[in-house]
Amino acid sequence: MGQNGGWADKVHQGWSETCQLIINAKVNYFLNPKLTILPWEQRKLMSRV
Repeated sequence: MGQNGGWADKVHQGWSETCQLIINAKVNYFLNPKLTILPWEQRKLMSRV
């Protein structure tokens, strides 16, 4: 049971972070379309480390 709960927490946390990245990317695109790819790629690379 304990493992199951931890797994669910991890999935929920990962989903929340993914949503936050998408929201940030949309905000960045809205504010400055030319620079969107840079912060998006940086965040993607940082999240892999």
